[in-house]
Amino acid sequence: MKRSTKRIGKQRATPPDDGAVAVRRALSPVVWAGVALVVAAAAAYSNGLSAPFIYDDESAIVDNPYIRRLWPLTALWSAPIQSAVAGRPVVSLSLAINFAVGGLEPWGYHAWNLCVLVFSALLLAAILRRAFGLAVVPSAIREAGDRLAFACALVWLVHPLQTEVVEYVTQRTESMMGFFYLLTMYAAMRSMLDPAPGASRWRALSIAACAIGMATKEPMATAPLMVLLFDAVFVAGGLARALRERTWLYAGLSATWLVVIALNWSGPRSHSAGFSSGAAPWTYLLNQAPMLATYLKLVVWPHPLVLDYGFPRTLSLADVWLSGVGIVSLLCATAIAWRLKPQLAYLLTWFFVLLAPSSSLVPVATEVGAERRMHLPLAALVVIVAVALRLRVAKLRLKPPSNWPAGSNGESSLLGGRFAAGLRQLLKPTTCLIRMDIGFRRCLVEVASLVAVTGVLMALTIQRNSEYQSVSGIWQTVLDRRPGGRAHYNVGMELKESGRRDEAMRHFQAAVADLPDAHYAIAFELAADGRHEEAIDHYREFVRLKPDDFSVPRAYHQIGRALMTLDRLDEAAGAFREMLRMWPKNADGIGGLADVAMRQSRFDDAIAGYGEYVALVPGHAEAHFNLGLALAAHDREGEAVEQFARAVSLEPNDADMRETYGLALVSTRRLDEAVAQYRAALAIEPGRVSTRNALGAVLAAQGKRDEAAAEFRRSLELDPGNTDTRAVAAAALGPS
Repeated sequence: MKRSTKRIGKQRATPPDDGAVAVRRALSPVVWAGVALVVAAAAAYSNGLSAPFIYDDESAIVDNPYIRRLWPLTALWSAPIQSAVAGRPVVSLSLAINFAVGGLEPWGYHAWNLCVLVFSALLLAAILRRAFGLAVVPSAIREAGDRLAFACALVWLVHPLQTEVVEYVTQRTESMMGFFYLLTMYAAMRSMLDPAPGASRWRALSIAACAIGMATKEPMATAPLMVLLFDAVFVAGGLARALRERTWLYAGLSATWLVVIALNWSGPRSHSAGFSSGAAPWTYLLNQAPMLATYLKLVVWPHPLVLDYGFPRTLSLADVWLSGVGIVSLLCATAIAWRLKPQLAYLLTWFFVLLAPSSSLVPVATEVGAERRMHLPLAALVVIVAVALRLRVAKLRLKPPSNWPAGSNGESSLLGGRFAAGLRQLLKPTTCLIRMDIGFRRCLVEVASLVAVTGVLMALTIQRNSEYQSVSGIWQTVLDRRPGGRAHYNVGMELKESGRRDEAMRHFQAAVADLPDAHYAIAFELAADGRHEEAIDHYREFVRLKPDDFSVPRAYHQIGRALMTLDRLDEAAGAFREMLRMWPKNADGIGGLADVAMRQSRFDDAIAGYGEYVALVPGHAEAHFNLGLALAAHDREGEAVEQFARAVSLEPNDADMRETYGLALVSTRRLDEAVAQYRAALAIEPGRVSTRNALGAVLAAQGKRDEAAAEFRRSLELDPGNTDTRAVAAAALGPS
């Protein structure tokens, strides 16, 4: 009988359950690292989300009409002239989205900024995770690649130098540009390392991200260079090979330079940055040596932080020689490193190249330095320090305690001998719970260092966020740490808002030497005190010093109003016309010209001007009232009554408007309605003698002599010496 045999072969593995796969993915270290970054960001920045708008936020957000609607998108390509968002349509779009969702509530804007920072940190971790796994990287770094990438991203995320791109809303220009910069790098890396056809999709994403970044902020122009250098150092092994193997990638990235050229061709911020900004390139370069030294110091110990470093100062080589020698030495070290350690050279080059657009010969006239400029350069310095520490820890000889018997393989063990060996074999699945080998102890050193550094940085970040909680508070920190004209000006503005005008004027006077805006503030206060000639001089000086400033049209409007007060009507009209040249169809300029025409008895021009004004601002009571006066002066009483009625409906508690409306009703013989308006005016202001006299005259005309006489008597009680009352009473009632 033939023995039956059972064929034994390779068994097919049971396909894993989809739910189990999802759980494993959800519990992967990479996912938990991402969650940890989000939690850390929330802990570090949540106390700053309620901070108010400050400085550039006023022109870029509060006073920016171009972000008031999302459609058509072409409107977002416009921006207030010389503002922080001019020529940066991607940032304008983000502000328009914020406005559409939450209006002018600052919380939403800060939340957007924080989300951008968190996504950038996640991208940075992803970039470093892949970079640390490349063959050219030392094995000690590859072995700890994942946790080292997480550590670098975490330190970069919670570093106090990042507070400005969260708390100062307009400076999302820097963080959004940084996000697209990192996305360009990540997608380019994937296109280098992933097989086809996925590589082509990553290449397209890299080029698209680079183009969007170019429409966000100008330093994005360095991205194609840094992608190429990364490829040459870490992947291709040389520039020529990188260009040859990925020609289409670099052609596409280079083409995105056309975006930044097109957006900046007209010089949307020509008075704040560039060779036409008014700052001398050599002077600006000399200022950058101490600023770069300050940046490096703040990387190591980020306190105290300063919102505003002021304007470039006139310096000589003798003033900056020490910091200059340090920076030049670092540049020389970078050049040498390209021969000896290209990976280190790349990181140092990242630092210098990212700062080059704002910290070189190309001057930024409005500020000599800004901590937000370290947003991306900081990443390279964090990686350098982290890698150096990792290599140092990897070389540590950590000996086990002398009372721990050694195992057969040289590892430390809680138990020794044969019993320990057997126990280790028995508990092999849970060995990680009882082993403490040298590698694990090295890991503990790294974790302890990360916790300590992160804890200190988060504490400093939370403290810095608290300084942004009021406009006066943040500017006071500038005045305390690096006093300058802009700090004096903004502290003065806060003092003025709180009613402390004398103190405010002292700060404005201190700011004049550095900041032309102080002339505007001084002029405004002088005009309020009736010192119009002095006010006009300061307004004109502001216009001379900042001819393209966003507030220049307003200055012309204020000049026109001051000239009208001085009865210099032709000059006032010229000021209003200059305002309209800069802001066509501006209601204030049109109204100013109409007021001048009214004062000069050019009633046709006044009627046309006021008519145009109310078409632009239909809810403005005073404009309807003035139009009514012009119509009445032109003997068009019926139309005047309509305008007075509209003005009263918009401003029902204005006794002057009601009295004038009553007079117009009398002229059209609508006496009952006139009486109603007079009585309404008296209900608002019972002591108005002119209104009682007008009411008495109408009552007398209606034959209500007793009521009329009572009104005249009341007028005389209020003002016994008023001759007008007696004259009106005599005309209405006859001689008493």
